[in-house]
Formats: sequence, structure tokens, C-alpha cells
Amino acid sequence: MLVSKGVKDECWLWRGHIKKDGYGCFGGHNTSEVFAEIKENSAHRIMYTLIKGPIPKGLLVRHTCDTPACVNPNHLVVGTHKENSQDMCRRDRVHKGPRPGQQKLSDKNVRDIRTKYRKSNGMELAKMYGVARSTIYCIRAGIKRK
Repeated sequence: MLVSKGVKDECWLWRGHIKKDGYGCFGGHNTSEVFAEIKENSAHRIMYTLIKGPIPKGLLVRHTCDTPACVNPNHLVVGTHKENSQDMCRRDRVHKGPRPGQQKLSDKNVRDIRTKYRKSNGMELAKMYGVARSTIYCIRAGIKRK
């Protein structure tokens, strides 16, 4: 069994392949044939689609439980990337400072994001600086790099 199914309110943990980011996924050659209409291999997205229906274009499946390996349909909701980033920030799931040797943005970059580029598109800034869009959101919100 690929899911450790608990009661309605508990997380149902994916017991199949887990990616480095903690999300469950289907693997192997048969996946694309079985889930061709979904065109997806993420376990939580497949579960959402099977139980709740198609994921509207431009939206993603968010976890209300903050457990990436969870596939309980009661813990899965659709939303925008912005809502997902806000969830991450509100729930303190975003690193709030530079990791040693991994800081991509200088203090000047952060100041520019908050001032010079404050009205620029977050996705374009993320690409420009080589960071996640959630990083731009959190910097603008004052959650990262205070």
C-alpha cells in the first residue's frame, strides 16, 4: 500500500517514492500511461485530481497541514503561488536569513527589491536574481532579511 491512511483529520503519508523536497511521487514507466490525463507524477496532485477533480489552470495544490508527503484530500486545497508563499511565510516555513555560503542576494539587492523594484513583477525579479518567487514576496513583506 502506497499510503499510510489514517483517520479523516490525520495526515495520510505517502509511502512510495519521496523526492528530495519531501513530496511523494509516482515513478516508473507505467506512471505516464496510467495518469496520462493528469500529466503529473506528484502524489498529492494526483490524489487531489482523483478525489476532488481537475486542478484549475494556473493554480497549484497547497497543503493545509504543512506536510509535503501528505495525500489526505481533506488537507489539500487549490490556490495561487502567492497564497502558497503567504502560507509558507505565515507558518514560518521560510528560512529567514542567509545560510552560510548560500546567500544569493546582497544587502543592496534586498534594498533594491524593496525600493527600486517594489512595483515590479515578482516572477520576473525571481528570475532576474535566481531565487524563488516566495523569496521576493517574503523580502517585500519584511519577513526575510529584515
